[in-house]
Amino acid sequence: MSKPRSLYVVDGHSHIFRAYHAVGYLSTSKGVPSHAVLILSTMLWKLIREEQPDYLGIALDPPGPTFRDTMFADYKATRTAMPDDLARQLPYVRRLFDALRTPVLEVSGYEADDTLATLVEHALAVPDLDVVIVTGDKDLLQLVGPRVRVLSVLGRTGERIVYDEAKVRERWGVGPEQIPDVMALMGDSIDNIPGVKGVGEKTAVKLIAQYGTVERLYDNLTLIPGKLRETLALGRPRRRPTPVRSRCSRSRRASANGRRACPPVPASPSTGRAIRARRRRASTRWASSIPTPAPPPPPSAARASRRRFPRARPCSTAGGWSRTTPSRCWRRGWRRARRRPPSTTRRSPPIC
Repeated sequence: MSKPRSLYVVDGHSHIFRAYHAVGYLSTSKGVPSHAVLILSTMLWKLIREEQPDYLGIALDPPGPTFRDTMFADYKATRTAMPDDLARQLPYVRRLFDALRTPVLEVSGYEADDTLATLVEHALAVPDLDVVIVTGDKDLLQLVGPRVRVLSVLGRTGERIVYDEAKVRERWGVGPEQIPDVMALMGDSIDNIPGVKGVGEKTAVKLIAQYGTVERLYDNLTLIPGKLRETLALGRPRRRPTPVRSRCSRSRRASANGRRACPPVPASPSTGRAIRARRRRASTRWASSIPTPAPPPPPSAARASRRRFPRARPCSTAGGWSRTTPSRCWRRGWRRARRRPPSTTRRSPPIC
């Protein structure tokens, strides 16, 4: 029996960032940063030399938002922008892929994970073809199956770990198909997915191993004893009626991140009139609660005496003009500048 062919698909951005942080800053003689391109080429050549795949492809995240950004406004909101020296190397990374004659898979509006999952589904339709996903992302462990494996390389030690179904159960305690349910409960800080507050990895694995899915867990929520039931009840997602119309801002609408969410408002004219009437009543009550300001006090004798003096006028000084009252000018020894007519008499010459 012949050995089945192998298709290796590399998670491009995962490898690019791993190569960028592997070594310190390196640049060419012209000052162009090059350390990410250098280490990435070394990683790809090592993969080709050691694994000898029959087919090789690279999946990349396209620029711009994806459909997940419309589903959850705070998706990956905590991630920082790409460093400038790494962004300058991206054109050279694509030139590296072209030099290796490696096809790049990139679909607008979808992440590389979605492209990888679609590629795996199409590859499984081809007989005698095994798929190996080269990535360090734990989300892709849900794709592991009889003909699909995940090759992960630890960052510091360089240890290679090949995840099959048995290895996934050994590491996580659940099957590959239950990885999304575990991640839904425990959340993912890298992608800013909050999950259920107060539920960590061990608790999530224990619950999913017992009940199978998140839906079945919440259907049997009354069977969970103690404080954990209250924690799960508070983190239960709310179902929004359809159709709805919400005037809340995007940041307040997301209730999954722990902030107060605006309740959905049914799209009906009567509800809109009721909301406007409530707002008018609230504004009327607020205006009536404001105390009436007291009348200003009568001017005192000192203030009335000061009003007899004119306002501050400029008076001549040696350094220029200074705005002050005439009394202060007189106290300082300065008087208002007065022009005198020039003298018309001529002095007699001195007598010798």
